[in-house]
Amino acid sequence: HRDLHSFPTRRSSDLFYPMGSPPAGGWPIIAWAHGTVGVSAACAPSRNPRSARDAAYLNRWLREGFVVVATDYQGLGTPGPHLYLHARAEAYAMLDGVRSVVGGLPNVANRVVLLGQSQGGGAVFATAGYAPEYAPELDIRATVASGTPYVNRRNAPSFPPDRVNPTLAYAMYIVRMAQVFDPGLKDADIFTARALPVYAKSDTLCIGPMEKAVVEAELTSANTLQPTATARLLGLVGKSILYPTLGLAQPLFMATGERDVDVSAEQQLALARDACAAGTHLLQHVYPGLDHSGTVNASLVDSIPFVRRALAGDVTDLSCAVTSR
Repeated sequence: HRDLHSFPTRRSSDLFYPMGSPPAGGWPIIAWAHGTVGVSAACAPSRNPRSARDAAYLNRWLREGFVVVATDYQGLGTPGPHLYLHARAEAYAMLDGVRSVVGGLPNVANRVVLLGQSQGGGAVFATAGYAPEYAPELDIRATVASGTPYVNRRNAPSFPPDRVNPTLAYAMYIVRMAQVFDPGLKDADIFTARALPVYAKSDTLCIGPMEKAVVEAELTSANTLQPTATARLLGLVGKSILYPTLGLAQPLFMATGERDVDVSAEQQLALARDACAAGTHLLQHVYPGLDHSGTVNASLVDSIPFVRRALAGDVTDLSCAVTSR
């Protein structure tokens, strides 16, 4: 077993400033947590053009007057392994990225909003949970999460076991993380002979080509995973991918696509219910007819007013209600 602190702690990021003159006290900060890109350093967002979806999303926040700190997670863009979905590693990378900007660059205010999608939705949820202990000097005002994963034994799978399932690419990235912590874990302990050739590519293929390889091999949960694979993986990495707390100190906005199959709507609704029960003040919007990706920019009409209210301290009326648009 290897502890998180035994890995390199260098971080890489992109930093985007708005056009125009800064307001008095400096621009507030958006800390952006990206979705799954892969586990190879070559997949790091800071090394590649932003997708059209993410560019539109981040440009909107720039026009709203925020500096955007877009941090690569540990092992992306810097030496060492990427610990895919490892909550603490992602949170520390996010918080270190913001720390490097606050007090270190001009015209930036210590008023921070955490934004993330998919893997990044989980990353910002974890970041909000770790921040009071790891970075108490940062003034985090709110969290906005879209397509947020939730490891919970009650969760039903999004894909039937015999249906070709491109999200098996995510499972393969998780196994890469598990093998970092347990080098004795063999590929064949988790995957069938049919899936092994695809898994062999997962350390180099970024998410688009990886999902394509899964589909071309016609991989399903039934023909990919060994009977004991899920239980074994949960035993190895289950604690690593759990959030440190479901009760967040700051208000939370959750955006959920009704037709999300990458992270099921049911999974996201369960997270909202459990977070509310733990004391988190949140607002969740479900977007009818939208999938994992389509929800990102569609949610801006609701998330921008939420962030403005949070920055002003006007979030006392959050009722944990689920609304549809």
